Amino acid sequence: MILATLALSGVFAQAPAASTKIESAALFKNGYAMVVRKVSVRGDGTTIADIPQAALGSFWITTTGDLKIEEVVTTQVDKTTSAKPSSFDEFLQWNVGKMVTLQTVSLGILQGKLMHVAGDTLILDRKGQISTVPRGEVRMLTVTDGPVTSMSRKSKERVMRFKTRGTGEIMLYGLERGMTWSPAYAFDISDDKTLSMTSKATVLNDLGDFSNAELRLVTGFPNVPWATVMEPLLSGQSVDQFTQFLGSVGIPRDSFAGRREVMTQNAAPAADFGGGFAPGFSSTDLAEDLFFYKRSGVTLKKSDRAFYILFTAKSDYTHLYTVDLPDTVYNNSEYRPMPDGPSDVWHSLKLKNTSGQPLTTAPASVYKDGQLMGQDTLMYTPADAEFLVKMSKALDIRVEATEQELTRERGALRIPNTSNVYDLVTLQGTLSIRNFKNQAVTMRITKSITGEITESDANPVITKVAKGLREVNPTSRLVWTLDLKAGEQRDVKYTSKLYLR
Repeated sequence: MILATLALSGVFAQAPAASTKIESAALFKNGYAMVVRKVSVRGDGTTIADIPQAALGSFWITTTGDLKIEEVVTTQVDKTTSAKPSSFDEFLQWNVGKMVTLQTVSLGILQGKLMHVAGDTLILDRKGQISTVPRGEVRMLTVTDGPVTSMSRKSKERVMRFKTRGTGEIMLYGLERGMTWSPAYAFDISDDKTLSMTSKATVLNDLGDFSNAELRLVTGFPNVPWATVMEPLLSGQSVDQFTQFLGSVGIPRDSFAGRREVMTQNAAPAADFGGGFAPGFSSTDLAEDLFFYKRSGVTLKKSDRAFYILFTAKSDYTHLYTVDLPDTVYNNSEYRPMPDGPSDVWHSLKLKNTSGQPLTTAPASVYKDGQLMGQDTLMYTPADAEFLVKMSKALDIRVEATEQELTRERGALRIPNTSNVYDLVTLQGTLSIRNFKNQAVTMRITKSITGEITESDANPVITKVAKGLREVNPTSRLVWTLDLKAGEQRDVKYTSKLYLR
């Protein structure tokens, strides 16, 4: 007697095809990677079933040694797989016509030929006597004359065939979707003058398994407008599908478009976020406008996620309290009053990129004594450039901006051959600043102003913006840098003249 046991996992016959091996991948931050795959050549004809899904125009084939490719064809072939039953009901269907022994709940042991399975009923031929057995009565079923435990299934599979001569290996290059990396930065300000900057990368792999491969994490913005269109050699689309798709999408744009306050009473030791890791990426490389973090010997399976430290650096820093005030003039000649109430003041850190490499756009978190102080989005920053990181709102510093009209000259400007008439208005703005902190602070106040600046207190840096041909007023950007003592209150004034409708 043979007892048939059920296994729910399938067993598939291996197709007579070579597999590609991922040698390297350059990961962009939008889910695409430039992947290099290697194929071992078998005689003068090699077939692969794991066809890369590469973007239009990015797929290329090279060889090593003296190997020459005479022809590359993608085609469909018959594929036969052998699978075990995925359920007890499927096992019953496969063994209709076999002699079986049933152990039942209340009917005892039944033997006979399994004639048919209809819904929840089994039909047995018990030496000419036909019996029906409810499915729920069956406690165990034993097939006594050669149970069917696997079944062959036929399907179509798309493969790529290479006709070659010589010896060597085939290398496949293509931009594929399925891998990306997520950067982030940590700034530790436990020291009052020098901060520690740590950069990390989280690698997400949904593309496939690879072993001992080289990864490159790309910083930059390459122009790849066809990233979302599949290479027709690989896609399996019909001619009509491919041409209709091209006609519907045209040239895809921006396919490579490039993220609270928590406080506690207990302080923890300063955190060295990169100190527990060996150097994550052994080398870096600059190619034209793209920057690469490189690491060799990486092994990941599909669906794996990996954490790496890219680099650590130190930089002197200063605390800076910043506020950006909007322009009150729209469309160059329409005035809208200042919003009531105080403006947002941000406690920011001013530092320099001393890492020797560019900083890519990523979340940047600030810590002190192991406690999160705040988080900002750090934009792309070249090496040796200064930048700001917003840490938190400064509620103890109050900035209120008001503007009042001093004079108005009616109809001062008329545009010939049009109905456009403008008044010449003199405005005076006042910035009322109060430092409620018990320590001195440095502030940077930025204000965009439409009109001609005639007077301004506290020596702001004034940058004039080029005026459009149809604009009647110039535009300027004023930046004040002020040092305020503890508890100090100060008013800063400016005057401008502008034409308003």
